[in-house]
Amino acid sequence: DEVAAALPQLDGLICNAGIMQLPTLEQVRGLEKHFVTNHLGHFILVNRLLERVIAAPQGRVVMGSSGNWRNAPPGGIQFDNLSGERDYDPTAAYGQSKLANGLFARELARRLAPTRATANALRPGVILTNLGRHQPAKELAGRLIGLTFMKSVPAGAATQVYVATHP
Repeated sequence: DEVAAALPQLDGLICNAGIMQLPTLEQVRGLEKHFVTNHLGHFILVNRLLERVIAAPQGRVVMGSSGNWRNAPPGGIQFDNLSGERDYDPTAAYGQSKLANGLFARELARRLAPTRATANALRPGVILTNLGRHQPAKELAGRLIGLTFMKSVPAGAATQVYVATHP
């Protein structure tokens, strides 16, 4: 509300908050935490500020996503299990939240087509952050080997800034 009241237009929103592979089920108001943090928070923010983005000369919405969307449940988003209480799997929960990001960006882009604003989802790559701190040891070993190939935080942020600012 404060941002909307203070700014008649927003050049861009970069939605990049995230958690990954919480080892045990955690919920926020009865909903699984990956879905709430990685998707619903962004969805609400974008929808609350979308008029301001559309008002900008070239408004941008950028959704941080992940190649791990492929780990979502085989049928896609489990709308009948948003609580996560049925067969909680940290990898699938994270994947489902990232699938939701991509689908949201795709539909938002379609709806924004008649305007000057755009919406995109991007996979910034593997960034050297503590996002993977909950990964199982077998995955962490591969992650440690991959340290050589990980992007720095500034390099990871540059990908998102590029998408948000490129004409």
